[in-house]
Amino acid sequence: MSNLPCEQCGGTGFEIVSRDGREFAQACACRRSSSLVGPGGDPALGADEGLGLLFSGDNGVGKTHLAVAVLRELVVARGARGQFWDFHELIREIKSSYDPETKTTELMVLEPVVEADVLLLDDLGAWKMTDWMNDTLFYILNSRYMAKRPTVITTNYQDVTREEALAADPLRRREFLVERIGQRRRSRLMEMCLVVRMQGSDHRQARQQANQVALRRS
Repeated sequence: MSNLPCEQCGGTGFEIVSRDGREFAQACACRRSSSLVGPGGDPALGADEGLGLLFSGDNGVGKTHLAVAVLRELVVARGARGQFWDFHELIREIKSSYDPETKTTELMVLEPVVEADVLLLDDLGAWKMTDWMNDTLFYILNSRYMAKRPTVITTNYQDVTREEALAADPLRRREFLVERIGQRRRSRLMEMCLVVRMQGSDHRQARQQANQVALRRS
C-alpha cells in the first residue's frame, strides 16, 4: 500500500462536501481500504501522519458543529478516546489546578488532553493570549504532534502567513490567527493540520431573526 496520503482527504479519513449550501464532513472512501489507527492500536483521525483539521471561518458558519461531528464519528464508530475543550475553559481549568483547594495538578489536567486519541480545541484565539497561554498551547500542540495524535481545532480568525499579516492594514491584523497565537504556534499548526476554510451566513443570527419574526406574528 502506498505511503502517500489520500489525494481526496489528505490522509485524514474525512472529506469536506457541500450539501444544501452547507459544508459537512463525511468518511472518505480510502477508509475502506486502509487502516487509520492511533497509538496503542486505538482508531484515530489520520494517525499515520498525525494529521488533524483546522476549521477557520466567521461566527455562526458551523465550525464547531462540524468539528464535533468529526469527533463523534471517531468516538462512536471507531472507538477513539476523544476530548472536547473550549480553549479558554481549558486554560481556566489549568489555572485552577494551582489552587491547593482543588486537589488537582497541572499534569492531571494536561495529561488526558495530550494523550487523547483525538482532541478538539474549540474557539482558538478568541481571548488575548499571554506568554504563559502561548507556552501552554505550544506544549499541547507539540506533544500531540510528536506523538502523531490528531487534533481538530476551530477558530474565528483567518489563517494567513506572517508575511501576509504584516503586509495588511494594521487594523486588520487582529483578524489573523498568526497575530493571535504567534508564528511559532501557527507554524506547528500548519505541520499538523489541514486548513478547512468555511464560508457562509451566520446561522445563529438567521435563527434569531426567524424567532423574532415568529414572535411578532404570534
